[in-house]
Amino acid sequence: MFADGGTLTEIADRANRSTGLGTWSHLGGSSYTTFEKWFEYTAASTFNGTTVITREIELSKDADEYTATASTQVYNAMGQLINTGCATSTATRFE
Repeated sequence: MFADGGTLTEIADRANRSTGLGTWSHLGGSSYTTFEKWFEYTAASTFNGTTVITREIELSKDADEYTATASTQVYNAMGQLINTGCATSTATRFE
């Protein structure tokens, strides 16, 4: 969920991670960028690290949809980078 003022919230999609919190900013035209972070936990609820996602978003002309490319960095509980990835996504406005 993107909120006025440049914040965002993503509900966790599995039991062993926190809600994702982050920021978004307008780059100009229909382009935006986001930065998001959440905490990972083991099955025993012990802190296991963090995941950071950076997205580049392009809104559709009517601003009801977007496409995005993302890069992901996964850090262990000691703060060491242990994995990276990339993805693409699409979204539709929900009101």
